[in-house]
Amino acid sequence: MSQRIRCVYLDTLRDRSDNSLEVGIVELMIADDSVTLDMARDLMRKLRNQEREATVSKKAVALIVGVLLNKFNNVSRKEIETMLTFDEIKQSRLFQELAADYRREARLEGKKIGEKIGEKKGKLEGKLEGKQESVLRVLKRRFKRVSAESKAKISHLPESKLDDLLEASFDFKSVADLTAWLKVHDENRF
Repeated sequence: MSQRIRCVYLDTLRDRSDNSLEVGIVELMIADDSVTLDMARDLMRKLRNQEREATVSKKAVALIVGVLLNKFNNVSRKEIETMLTFDEIKQSRLFQELAADYRREARLEGKKIGEKIGEKKGKLEGKLEGKQESVLRVLKRRFKRVSAESKAKISHLPESKLDDLLEASFDFKSVADLTAWLKVHDENRF
């Protein structure tokens, strides 16, 4: 017989001294309902204490839960997981590895979101600065000079007001018109 295949007779299973997880899962299938839950808890502890690959552990947990679902068909998966005590599951290597993977993925996702937000904010700030520069360039061309006070007020205007100022600047006859417009639309005057 192959090393991977093991012959197990269910009627003699309880007499064996084999303490493997796999045989324990098979025993769980044929166990009396009165001891099934305790056996499942023992298997979960055994699983936690053994060195196994995450995928093997995950499959073993799923198999144990599946056996319990089959035996207690009026109980939900969530209730079975609660019966096995979430603490047992949380302490398993599988859970620890999955939690570490989740945290790692969450950090990467958070970093990506942060970069996108930063990029978007940078674009908006760049757009605002570009509008401020455009308005100042139009005003300088029109009036040759713009006072430092007017520049400061323009630098504090929101984007929508910059658009309004650009429109209005085509109707200005003098710097006094600019000063009056800024005085009326000054965001800091209240």
